Amino acid sequence: MKKPLRLSRLTVGVLAIITTALGLAPSAHALYPRPKGEPIMQQVWSDLMFTHYEVDPQRLRKLVPYPLEIDTYQGKAYIGVVAFEMTEGRAPYVPFKLYSAFGQVNLRTYVKYKGRRGVYFFSLDADHLLSSAIANFAFDLPYRNTEIVHIPSERSDDGMPWTQSRHYNQPFEIRLTSYSEPKNYDPKSLEIWMTDLDLYFQVTHRECVASAQLWHEPFEMREATAKIYQPNLAYYSRDFGIKSRPSFHFVKRAVTYFWAPTEECPRY
Repeated sequence: MKKPLRLSRLTVGVLAIITTALGLAPSAHALYPRPKGEPIMQQVWSDLMFTHYEVDPQRLRKLVPYPLEIDTYQGKAYIGVVAFEMTEGRAPYVPFKLYSAFGQVNLRTYVKYKGRRGVYFFSLDADHLLSSAIANFAFDLPYRNTEIVHIPSERSDDGMPWTQSRHYNQPFEIRLTSYSEPKNYDPKSLEIWMTDLDLYFQVTHRECVASAQLWHEPFEMREATAKIYQPNLAYYSRDFGIKSRPSFHFVKRAVTYFWAPTEECPRY
């Protein structure tokens, strides 16, 4: 039975922080209708840099908990690394920003639950101690408080943004080298399939499925080239079975709204 989580004003403020590292960045194509009811949070994300790899579906299956199903595009499975900066977060009826900007990097894949598509997170690195601690304890999300350096395009020497996560076990750095004019992607394309989602799913320690909805204002997605520094790439190759070179996409700014999370505990 699906139960909405009751959120106090304090919890809404905390959720404003911890949801910023989710990186569920849709494309300029608004494929999903706005959810009913009022959102609990509005956020602004900047310099979203998407890196995707095709991976072995059978290896991926071993890493994603049931009852979630692996989602594939034309029979192929993918993982993504999404780096960006959370530049603004506001709650309803609160006239000021809730926190200062901080960088984030998440490792994710794509799943289905009861016929609906969503994102599943293997890890969420956020340069914010409070958000990481509370998310791990209260929301069963795999957050890790990590030092992250983000240089926006406005402050970089070459006009290209870069982000560096300094996690001791899985460091990751991406530096854009170029990006195209905005693309009008086919709604059925792989690019939209990898970036335009309105849900995340996580399996909690109680073996329940937690999820939350989002909705976004249209934004512009571009093809990109980038340099990545991933000294633990062997980890990804061994565990996920990487089968392709990385593809890169870039979104300069995204305004996204979040709704209260829900939790469903299936009976087996």
